[in-house]
Amino acid sequence: MKIIDSRCRPNTPEFMAMYNKPANAGTWKKFGYPCPPDVSLDTFLDNLDKAGIYKGIFLGRQVYQPDGVTMVKGVTNDYVKQCVDNSHGKLVGVAGVDPLHTDAAAELDRAVNELGLKGVSIDLDTFSVYPQDRILFPIFDKAQKLGVAVSFTMGPLVGRFSHPDYIDIVAGEFPDLRILCSHGCYPQVTEFIGLAYRCDNVWLEASIYEFLPGATPIIEAANGFLSDKIVYGSAFPFNPIEIIDTFKKFPISEENMEKVLYKNVCDVYKID
Repeated sequence: MKIIDSRCRPNTPEFMAMYNKPANAGTWKKFGYPCPPDVSLDTFLDNLDKAGIYKGIFLGRQVYQPDGVTMVKGVTNDYVKQCVDNSHGKLVGVAGVDPLHTDAAAELDRAVNELGLKGVSIDLDTFSVYPQDRILFPIFDKAQKLGVAVSFTMGPLVGRFSHPDYIDIVAGEFPDLRILCSHGCYPQVTEFIGLAYRCDNVWLEASIYEFLPGATPIIEAANGFLSDKIVYGSAFPFNPIEIIDTFKKFPISEENMEKVLYKNVCDVYKID
């Protein structure tokens, strides 16, 4: 069975520069695993192979100063492209954009048409922006026209910016935009399930949080009426890549597990 990890960023020095600082110690403590060491891209790819991962989705992320030129956090989309090109087909790249300090729609257009990236990742809490804020609409409109997906970083650490009601608004405004709620489903598990059931253009990915108390309904949904709308992600480097071995022990049928681990993420990002 092929496995695509829908949230799997390489722990190279360039990417880990965002997270291996003392100020981030609290985040690592919340997730329960130590910060992994910096490694080369080749070592990261070898680790994917050892874990049985067919492909990983590298979600970009970037924050600029108000001048729109000086990056203060993240990696360039050119770096994402470089990793994809050097991954021997193991990585799929998704752009990061800064909606506050750059022409994010133009950068998304460049990332897709010039760099070949497959979508855009938006970290809502980083910019203190709600999903339905109209400052994001040019990004959504561009992604919809380009036929690429938007991945929202959600979950409990994003807090008030990640409520499923807000995604409901975006899904209605942009009915042809494929939306992936990453770290979604928790803690508003049933609300997110209802959202994905109602909206044909919304998928869920519960990385890290599917193992927390109260998340059982997402596994039940993956093995039933939402088997086409839930995708697997490890959230590496915050979870070990090898967490896939634990995930595969969930009571999900082989047919539905293949959807969750492979087919559904192919549908989101138009892979293969």
